[in-house]
Amino acid sequence: MHSLTITIVTSDVSEQWAWSLALRALGATIQVRPIEAPVSEHAPDCYVVVVPPLLPSALVHACVSQLSARTLLVCDDLNRAWELSSQIAYPTVITSMRLARTFLPNQLRLLLDLTSGQIAYTGPGRVVASTSVQPDTRRVRY
Repeated sequence: MHSLTITIVTSDVSEQWAWSLALRALGATIQVRPIEAPVSEHAPDCYVVVVPPLLPSALVHACVSQLSARTLLVCDDLNRAWELSSQIAYPTVITSMRLARTFLPNQLRLLLDLTSGQIAYTGPGRVVASTSVQPDTRRVRY
């Protein structure tokens, strides 16, 4: 994977640290910001947004509506994740915490190949798409 600039967005400091390590191992340049902070003027190549289950919805909605790049949305509540992803104006891959920890490189490749819409990554080779999704599946096998 070529060098990407990825912004990790979460309110949990231990999650910020863990995701930073995982993404640096893939060769990414990392920026970290709390979910409460305003979005930077300079958009990264993509965002990794980690949504803890007890985080207030209003706070998360305010954050995701400002995102200005492709997003890997890590949320264990699939219904909440679909709702949040509808506010992101860029391609979005939804995944659970467990699947993201296991299949992170695959999910990032999928995200970079997605041209529009939202999909949920439900396991190796399995995705659930919204009706507006247009993934380019000719190049990469997930």
